Amino acid sequence: MRDIRLHTRDPVVALAELVPRLTAALGPHGFIAEAAGNDWAHWVREGDDSVVLRAYASLSDGGLVSITMTGAPMRAEVERDVRRVVAS
Repeated sequence: MRDIRLHTRDPVVALAELVPRLTAALGPHGFIAEAAGNDWAHWVREGDDSVVLRAYASLSDGGLVSITMTGAPMRAEVERDVRRVVAS
Protein backbone atom coordinates (compact mmCIF):
# COMPACT_ATOMS: atom_id res chain seq x y z
CA MET A 1 0.00 0.00 0.00
CA ARG A 2 1.33 3.40 -0.95
CA ASP A 3 0.56 6.49 1.05
CA ILE A 4 0.59 9.84 -0.72
CA ARG A 5 0.77 12.82 1.62
CA LEU A 6 0.14 16.51 1.12
CA HIS A 7 1.41 18.61 4.01
CA THR A 8 -0.77 21.68 4.54
CA ARG A 9 -1.81 23.98 7.39
CA ASP A 10 -5.51 23.51 6.59
CA PRO A 11 -6.02 19.89 5.56
CA VAL A 12 -9.84 20.06 5.56
CA VAL A 13 -9.83 22.89 3.02
CA ALA A 14 -7.10 21.16 0.98
CA LEU A 15 -9.12 17.94 0.88
CA ALA A 16 -12.27 19.79 -0.17
CA GLU A 17 -10.32 21.31 -3.06
CA LEU A 18 -8.80 17.95 -4.02
CA VAL A 19 -12.01 15.89 -4.05
CA PRO A 20 -13.46 17.11 -7.38
CA ARG A 21 -10.05 17.02 -9.07
CA LEU A 22 -9.32 13.53 -7.77
CA THR A 23 -12.76 12.35 -8.84
CA ALA A 24 -12.07 13.56 -12.39
CA ALA A 25 -8.59 12.01 -12.44
CA LEU A 26 -9.74 8.66 -11.04
CA GLY A 27 -12.72 8.24 -13.40
CA PRO A 28 -10.66 7.04 -16.38
CA HIS A 29 -9.14 4.39 -14.10
CA GLY A 30 -12.58 2.98 -13.27
CA PHE A 31 -13.07 4.64 -9.87
CA ILE A 32 -16.28 6.35 -8.82
CA ALA A 33 -16.94 8.53 -5.79
CA GLU A 34 -18.41 6.44 -2.99
CA ALA A 35 -18.92 9.04 -0.26
CA ALA A 36 -17.28 12.01 1.41
CA GLY A 37 -17.46 13.80 4.73
CA ASN A 38 -15.88 16.90 6.16
CA ASP A 39 -12.44 15.33 6.57
CA TRP A 40 -12.51 12.20 4.40
CA ALA A 41 -13.46 10.92 0.95
CA HIS A 42 -13.60 7.47 -0.62
CA TRP A 43 -13.63 6.26 -4.22
CA VAL A 44 -14.35 2.64 -5.16
CA ARG A 45 -13.43 0.70 -8.25
CA GLU A 46 -16.56 0.36 -10.33
CA GLY A 47 -17.78 -3.22 -10.10
CA ASP A 48 -15.40 -4.09 -7.25
CA ASP A 49 -16.13 -2.14 -4.07
CA SER A 50 -13.42 -4.05 -2.19
CA VAL A 51 -10.83 -1.75 -3.77
CA VAL A 52 -11.05 1.69 -2.17
CA LEU A 53 -8.96 4.82 -2.58
CA ARG A 54 -9.24 6.76 0.67
CA ALA A 55 -8.30 10.35 1.45
CA TYR A 56 -8.22 11.75 4.97
CA ALA A 57 -7.52 15.20 6.37
CA SER A 58 -5.49 15.11 9.57
CA LEU A 59 -3.99 17.65 11.94
CA SER A 60 -1.12 15.30 12.81
CA ASP A 61 2.38 16.18 11.59
CA GLY A 62 1.38 19.85 11.31
CA GLY A 63 -1.56 19.08 9.02
CA LEU A 64 -1.80 16.76 6.06
CA VAL A 65 -4.03 15.01 3.58
CA SER A 66 -3.23 11.31 3.35
CA ILE A 67 -4.29 9.25 0.33
CA THR A 68 -4.09 5.45 0.38
CA MET A 69 -5.54 2.49 -1.44
CA THR A 70 -6.90 -0.59 0.29
CA GLY A 71 -7.99 -3.90 -1.20
CA ALA A 72 -5.30 -3.93 -3.90
CA PRO A 73 -1.97 -2.28 -4.64
CA MET A 74 -2.21 1.16 -6.23
CA ARG A 75 -1.39 0.76 -9.92
CA ALA A 76 1.45 2.95 -11.19
CA GLU A 77 -0.79 4.93 -13.55
CA VAL A 78 -3.28 5.65 -10.76
CA GLU A 79 -0.48 6.76 -8.45
CA ARG A 80 0.94 8.99 -11.19
CA ASP A 81 -2.40 10.72 -11.72
CA VAL A 82 -3.09 11.10 -7.99
CA ARG A 83 0.38 12.58 -7.46
CA ARG A 84 -0.20 14.95 -10.39
CA VAL A 85 -3.44 16.21 -8.82
CA VAL A 86 -1.86 16.57 -5.37
CA ALA A 87 1.10 18.49 -6.80
CA SER A 88 -1.03 20.97 -8.74
